Amino acid sequence: MMKSIKYLRNSEINFKKWDFCIKNSVNVKVYAFSWYLDIVASNWDCIVYDDYKMVMPVVFKRQLGFFKKNYHPIFCQQLGPFSFSKELLRDENIIESIFQTLIAQFSNYKISINHVVYCNLIQSNYLQKNKVSFVERINLELDLSMKYDQLYKNFSSNTKRNLRPIPNSSIKRIVDVKYFISLYKKYLNDVINLNSSQYQIMYKLIISCMHKNIGVLQGLFDNKNNLLGAIFVIHAFKRHILLFNFSNTKYYRLSPMTHLINDYILTHASKSEVLDFEGSSLLGVKRFYKGFGATEKNYIYINQ
Repeated sequence: MMKSIKYLRNSEINFKKWDFCIKNSVNVKVYAFSWYLDIVASNWDCIVYDDYKMVMPVVFKRQLGFFKKNYHPIFCQQLGPFSFSKELLRDENIIESIFQTLIAQFSNYKISINHVVYCNLIQSNYLQKNKVSFVERINLELDLSMKYDQLYKNFSSNTKRNLRPIPNSSIKRIVDVKYFISLYKKYLNDVINLNSSQYQIMYKLIISCMHKNIGVLQGLFDNKNNLLGAIFVIHAFKRHILLFNFSNTKYYRLSPMTHLINDYILTHASKSEVLDFEGSSLLGVKRFYKGFGATEKNYIYINQ
């Protein structure tokens, strides 16, 4: 007999058990920890199976003071169910109960399902059989376990060409987060179009990750201390997530992002870890990340 699925309000969640489940999940992602969700989500509740043996965050906004609208939070690519047991993540009855619980709470719902669960759902044809509306979204990952020389061999010819030396340049840590965000906004806001509250979330997220010693913020500088480009990477649970990056358009021809990512790969090569580019539906961005030898580890977005 299947154990019960429960919908818990945030005030009812045992956060110690929640974070223990996420930490020990076969599909662990930093996005699902309670501290991370507290930063990126307006409000969040959860679905729990059998005393936190499987959990799933449910993010929502309040409208008109009482109406709840489910949405997918920013800076939080993949969520969905998490469990230490692959068998639970493969169980169609449990997945069905999760969807039914969402339907009972919301007139429609939006969730992303991470790669491990996504593969199981696709292989079982569950989504098609139950006419669940979904799209596949791109995620690109690079296995860092090989030596750098071997990884470099898999770079595209264009990527190798863009690694021509930049005289009198150096890569250094950035400690001024507000400075990083101001330049991020300057060079990317026309493309990503974030609002002020979303930039505040970005700031809190970077500060929190740096405080927890899982966030790396670094930039490529010339000899006049001009910032050519910068990246912010979260490193947790053998996964390096390239969360934010920008290039100074004035120095774009020097390919600063190629140099920054290459340096990061060089630093972390030969480790049983993954560089997660988070992917993009934009062909140019997808091509750029694939130029480092990254392969697709896609996920699904459900809009039901």
